[in-house]
Amino acid sequence: MIIVLTILIGLLLLVAIYLTYFQVVKAPFYSNHDLNARNWVDESKVLRGSILDRNGNSLAYSKRDQKGNNYRIYNYNYMYTPIIGYNSSSLGRSGIESSYNRTLLNIPDNDDFISQVENMYRQSDRGKDVYLSIDTDIQAYMNELLGDYRGAIVVLDPRNGDILSMVSKPTFNVNQIHENWDKLIDAEDGRLINRATQGLYPPGSIFKLVTATALLEKNIDLDYVDQGKTTIDGYTIHNINNNEYGEIDLTAALVNSSNAYFADKSTQLNAKDFLDVTNRYMIGVKYDFDIPKNIARLPYKKKMSQLEIAATAFGQGDTLITPLDMAAMVSSIGNKGVLMKPRLVTKVVDKKFEQDIKPIVLSNAISQDISESLTKAMTKTSAKNVKISSGLAVAGKSGTAEVENATHLWYVGFGPSDNAKYAIAIIVENTGLENGHVATSLFERAMNYLLTN
Repeated sequence: MIIVLTILIGLLLLVAIYLTYFQVVKAPFYSNHDLNARNWVDESKVLRGSILDRNGNSLAYSKRDQKGNNYRIYNYNYMYTPIIGYNSSSLGRSGIESSYNRTLLNIPDNDDFISQVENMYRQSDRGKDVYLSIDTDIQAYMNELLGDYRGAIVVLDPRNGDILSMVSKPTFNVNQIHENWDKLIDAEDGRLINRATQGLYPPGSIFKLVTATALLEKNIDLDYVDQGKTTIDGYTIHNINNNEYGEIDLTAALVNSSNAYFADKSTQLNAKDFLDVTNRYMIGVKYDFDIPKNIARLPYKKKMSQLEIAATAFGQGDTLITPLDMAAMVSSIGNKGVLMKPRLVTKVVDKKFEQDIKPIVLSNAISQDISESLTKAMTKTSAKNVKISSGLAVAGKSGTAEVENATHLWYVGFGPSDNAKYAIAIIVENTGLENGHVATSLFERAMNYLLTN
């Protein structure tokens, strides 16, 4: 009897733990899940709230037809689809429509019994409106700028983390999603994902900014004689076109994007040195974001060969990052070392109140001294290929990421250099080396637009 009683008590404890896990840990996931029927029942009774840009321009709203059924209207067929997503009773939800579903339906965040009883008495017949940080004029320009290229552009304000533009291509017509669904799910070009937050790419030379940070923090001798190549663990690493730059320092290494410099200097660093920096830049670190975001994949582990470390030091190896990661990183450099949490939603409004979502410091990424050192180096780097008509200086770094049968081009930076108002990350896929200045040209045009409007 004692054995049976012990088994029964154990089983009851397991059931209690099981229920507690789903009520406490998994409750937010299931309460927002597309298959949660209660959300769809609520939507049949509540007119879904609108989604607007930072200036109050309507991006998505709902109406009722003659039978009293709600239907969604999107004012932009393509350029907001990666951000706003879609809302469909048969296909589910994505983007802001998914992550802010409960807000748009005015469903309480708490699912406990008391909250549900209270909600019965104060339930509104209209959901709350969600305001985005996006500026439609900037979004339209960046969308046109990227044109027919595959890739992404992220523009954010380093001072508060506001994402002013987020473009991902190719995309699709959200107003024709039901008619085109079969084609969309069969497409091989990844148009259903937001490349800015979910695309994982090798960083190429833009990752040299991470290595430069580690070198500065460790007070490593920054002088070097560049002979166009270096050999590590029996493997020879070359500069592009085997260029030799002679006696150089960190700034010259960034300006010329010397692979040999960063590979050789990395022999004085270890994996932990890199991991300390990437953690503070929030690369590979999970944090809440308004829409789905992939976590960067970093190869740093306890046992890494010197060659593996060297490969990551100049942006090759097994590192994979998102454009949002890089936009956030350079924004912290431009913001005197302070990384503000990137955000798409700035406020929620209904009939009774307005809830402003305050900017949050995500990380004190680097010291102000190192921020100034990197800014000076990046300003000289961008001056080489980027011309700003207003005469203002901007800071930036290009990157070329070679993958199997493809070459991706990067450009990241901020401006003005001395008082950053805009940080930008641009990735252009599959361009080929013969089009090596595409991303740089897009950055130049983007900065000229932003700094003159």
